[in-house]
Amino acid sequence: MKAGLAGTVTSTGSSGALGQYIVVTHPNTMKTTYAHLRRASVGVGTSVNSATKIGEMGASGTRDGRARLHLEVQQGGERINPRLTYDCPR
Repeated sequence: MKAGLAGTVTSTGSSGALGQYIVVTHPNTMKTTYAHLRRASVGVGTSVNSATKIGEMGASGTRDGRARLHLEVQQGGERINPRLTYDCPR
């Protein structure tokens, strides 16, 4: 999986509900969180862009064991719909 936008990795780790995750902070106060990863390919402080592989989708933090990606977008601390930021297929 690749980063959606250019930014800097500000957090990686593991959480019960999210499993393995990566947080990327972008220059415009936006943050994107990628969760349920099998593994992260980047560490804190890594500069990324839309061509940078940041991790592998997985099933960490899920109960059913099925691979998925949780994408969360925050702008100014508020969650926003990723469809407003990314060209997401329906």
